[in-house]
This record gives sequence, structure tokens and C-alpha cells, in this order.
Amino acid sequence: MKYGGNNKEALNKNLLKKEHHVFLFYQLVVMVLIFIIGIFMEENLIILFAFAIIPLNLSAFHKLFYQATGQFKKYSYVNIVYTIINLIIICILLVIKIEDAIGYIIATIFAYVFICLIMERDFWKYTKGVRGTGKVNILEYNRVGIFILIGNICVILISSIGGWIVQFFFKIEDFAYYSFAVAMLNMILLVINAIALTFYNYIARNENREVLILVKNVLIVLGALAGSAYFFLQLVIELALPEYKLALSIIAISFMALPYMMIVNVIITNLYKARKQEKKYLKVVLSILSISIAFNVLAVSIFKSMDSIAVAMVLTFVS
Repeated sequence: MKYGGNNKEALNKNLLKKEHHVFLFYQLVVMVLIFIIGIFMEENLIILFAFAIIPLNLSAFHKLFYQATGQFKKYSYVNIVYTIINLIIICILLVIKIEDAIGYIIATIFAYVFICLIMERDFWKYTKGVRGTGKVNILEYNRVGIFILIGNICVILISSIGGWIVQFFFKIEDFAYYSFAVAMLNMILLVINAIALTFYNYIARNENREVLILVKNVLIVLGALAGSAYFFLQLVIELALPEYKLALSIIAISFMALPYMMIVNVIITNLYKARKQEKKYLKVVLSILSISIAFNVLAVSIFKSMDSIAVAMVLTFVS
């Protein structure tokens, strides 16, 4: 939020480097505390989680910096490299028949460490010869960040609450069908999130009402076109995955929410962040989450069907 819409060369590199150092120290303290807890509890998973904290969060630091300053090529590059490295290591583990989950966790941590080192090297080249100086108010950063964090969690819950209800109140077979439908929807959402990623930088630089209205109308059209992907998926499922035919109705209903999902994810969410209205952002997403809970409770109480849960999701985004 702080650097959104700025050119990287126009930034105060001294302060940025100091912020990097403070953030790294902050994560180191958290890592040590969790590591000690893991040792005390004799839990290998907690210990591994501790080792993942620095590479994971430091990578997030650099990715957010790339996003805020419009360095989307680098952002895409590191994500692709991470995926490839992680996939290669996991394939090797599968070939040599490693069944222990810890091995796969270590593989993922290694991939994060690898990509983190790449971004750290890029950062040090960018700030070469610059001394980290300036005042870093970590409490102020946490105060702002906590609203964004909770808000982002609420956004995730809005989309996933239907799955939780199906998991608890329906049979395991029904949950499998619903999860498959959500997976198909998430394939389309990957494209939406890519658009949202670039649009934040644009809004942060120049918020133009006419452009926002135009983008909103374009997103509605794109969302409707994306919804037509249902017919392709229907053909694929009927020919290759007939056992998932029962998920088709859920997919059809869920895809109706795409235009509204695009508006929420691309415009509304980014608009509050670009304006630095983190408290208002949290209030809005909390209200949407409340509406989602109400619709889903009504759906499972009155209609008791997975289709009604999908309708509840559509009504949530429409409202």
C-alpha cells in the first residue's frame, strides 16, 4: 500500500533498505520463537514451519514490492520459477518413492528458499551502495496491515464458506462434487486475479472515475464470456469425467457469479487499498461475509441442496 503506483527509481532506497532489514529481523524473531516451541513440543511439523517463515514471508515482501511498483515481469518470473522448481523436486520424490510427508514439506521449503535467494539478489543489486537509514515505525505498519490481513482472510472465507457447509452438512460424495465444481471456478479466477494484480498499480497511480466505469463494464462483459467456458467444461466432463456429471449444475450456477467476482476482486478491493482506506475495506468485506453466511445458512436450512449453496454464493456477490 505504501509504495503502490510509484516508480522504483523514485523511491527512497535508504528507507526501503532499512524497512527490509527491520522486516527480516522481525521474521527472524518469530522464527526463533516458533522453533523453540517446536523443540519444546517435539513436533517436527512446527520446526519445519519455523524454517519456512523467513523464505516464505521475505518472498512475499519482494513480490508485493514488485506488484506495487509495476514490475510484473519479475513477479511472473519468480512465480513460474518457484512452480517449476517445486514440481521437479516433488516429481523426483515420487520417482524414488518417498512416502513421508515431511520430505514433500522440505521440498516446498527448498523451493521457497531458492526463489527467495533470487529475489534477495535482485534487491541487493537494486539497493547496491545504499545504506539502510530512516525511521521505521513497525507498530504503524502492523496497525495498517492487520486490517488488510483480516480483510483478505474474509475475502477468502466469502468464496470458501459454501465448501465448509457442504463438508459438514452433506455426504462425502457431495463434498467431492462440490469441490470439483469449485476447482473449475478457481481455474477462471486465476485469470481474474492476474487482472487484479496489474489493476492495483494503475489505480494507485491515477484514479479516474470514467476509466473505472469503463473497466467495470468491460469486466461484466468479460465475466459473461468467461462464464461461457461452462459449455467447454460440460463437454470435457461428459466425455472424459462422466463420474462428475452431478457437479455440472453447481458449475453452471457458480459461473453466474463471475462478472460480479471480477468487479469485487479487480475494482472494489483494489480501490480501497489504493486509497489506503484499510478500515473501510475491512468493514465492507465483513459486511459481505455476513451476507454470505446468512444466505448459506438459509440455503442449507430451507433447501438443503448443493445447488442452493451455489445460488447463495451468486446472491452474495450480486448483493
